[in-house]
Amino acid sequence: MLRDEFGSTPTIKYGGSKAKGTMIQESYDLDVVCYHESVSDNTLESLYNKTSTKLSEKQEDN
Repeated sequence: MLRDEFGSTPTIKYGGSKAKGTMIQESYDLDVVCYHESVSDNTLESLYNKTSTKLSEKQEDN
């Protein structure tokens, strides 16, 4: 879905304390970061809105 929206294959990784190996309890929130290679023409707000819209559309399809 995101590849189609942004035209590149995103790299998805853990972020925050999980990535640093400092997570105290795994029942707490988990940061997942999605990197796109070439979306320089988009603002952070635009990336957020496009991602949110695309994921919402997928959820509605289920």
